[in-house]
Amino acid sequence: MVIISDMSKVPVLVFVATILVALIGCEERRLQLPRFIGSYRDLPGVGYYKFYKYKVSWGEAWAQCRDDNAHLLIIDSPEELEAVKALMIESKSDGWSHIGVHDLFINGLYLTVK
Repeated sequence: MVIISDMSKVPVLVFVATILVALIGCEERRLQLPRFIGSYRDLPGVGYYKFYKYKVSWGEAWAQCRDDNAHLLIIDSPEELEAVKALMIESKSDGWSHIGVHDLFINGLYLTVK
């Protein structure tokens, strides 16, 4: 087990809109696919993901995702959970990652980023 002494800086896993959502939506939604889609990994039937291996704060992770026209990971299904777990294992992740949930405004009141 890896213990990180500074929990404010952990590897970032980012999530991008799924192809399914993009293709089912109107034509305008297709145009909103992330700019950096080529650097993201397609997990068929689940979505596009990118695992950043450098350590940053939650805010820096959020900003990186915003710059990629993406958002931090929010697990929406058991299938997505399994796919992301496999990606983290393949990426040799230490198991720590920022996700798209925070309590920045009111301590203990957790909100998602989408």
